[in-house]
Amino acid sequence: MLGLLYSLVSSLSYGAGYVVSKKIIKDNGLYRALVYACIGFTILLLLGAMIFEVPLVFPEELYLPYFVQIFCGALGILALFKAFEHGKASIMASLSTVYVVIVFGIAMFFFNEPFSPLQIVGTFIILLSSLLIAFKNLKKHKLENGVLFLIATIFGWGYYYSFIKIFIPVLGVYGTTFFLEVGIGVLIMLYALITKKSLRIPTFSESLGIGLRSCLIFLGSMFYTFSVALIGVGLTSAFTSSSSIFTDILSYFFLKEKLTPGKYLAMLSLIVGLVLVFLG
Repeated sequence: MLGLLYSLVSSLSYGAGYVVSKKIIKDNGLYRALVYACIGFTILLLLGAMIFEVPLVFPEELYLPYFVQIFCGALGILALFKAFEHGKASIMASLSTVYVVIVFGIAMFFFNEPFSPLQIVGTFIILLSSLLIAFKNLKKHKLENGVLFLIATIFGWGYYYSFIKIFIPVLGVYGTTFFLEVGIGVLIMLYALITKKSLRIPTFSESLGIGLRSCLIFLGSMFYTFSVALIGVGLTSAFTSSSSIFTDILSYFFLKEKLTPGKYLAMLSLIVGLVLVFLG
C-alpha cells in the first residue's frame, strides 16, 4: 500500500510539473526556463547526494555509454520543452508517454525480453490512441501543434529508459539519477551557451515558477525511486503513467486548455494501454 501511495505522489508531481513547465516557458522563454530549471534540479540533487551520502565516484568503463545516455536524455527534454512551447501541455504530456513502446522494443530485441499477448494488445492500444491524440484532423492528416518535436522525445527517452539498466547495478538508484540528470543539465546549458540563447537571470517572481518546477520533478523522481524499491518497476511505471491524467485536469483549470471529448477518451485509452504493457 505504501508503494502505491509513493507512485501516486510521483504521478501527481510529474503531472503538475508538466503544467508548470508550460507556464514558465511562457514567462521566461524556452531556453531560460529549461536552463534555470536544470540548475534548480541539480542543486536539489546535490543536496540529496549529501543527505544520502552518495559516493560521487564514476567508473571509467561507463564513460562512453554515459555520454550516449545523457545525449539521448538531453535531446528528449529539449524536444519536449519545444513541444510545450508550441502545443497544449495536456496533449504533449500524453503523447510523450509513447516512448514506452520503444522501451519494450529494445527490451525484446536487445535484451531478449519476450512480449506477452497482453503487452502486444497494450502496445496496439498505445499506438492507436497516440494517432487519435496527435492529429487535429486525421482525415486531412493535420497534426496538433508541437507533435513533430515529440518524435525526438519519444526516441530519445526510449533509448534513455531502456539502457538506464546498465548504470543502476553499478551506481545504485540515487547515484544513477544524480549522474545522469546532472550530465543532462550540463549538456543543455552548454547547448544554450554555444548557440547564444538569452539566459538573463530570472527575477524573483520568475524564479518562483522555475523553482516550483524543479521541486516537483525532483519529488517525482524521488518518490518514483521509493516506489520501485517497494513494488518494483513494472507496477510503479504502470501507476505513474497516470501523470497525464493529472496534467489534463490541471491544464484545464490553470492553463484553460479545453479538448474535445474524443481527445480525452483517446488519452484514457492510452493510459489503459500503458497499464496493460507494464502489467503484461
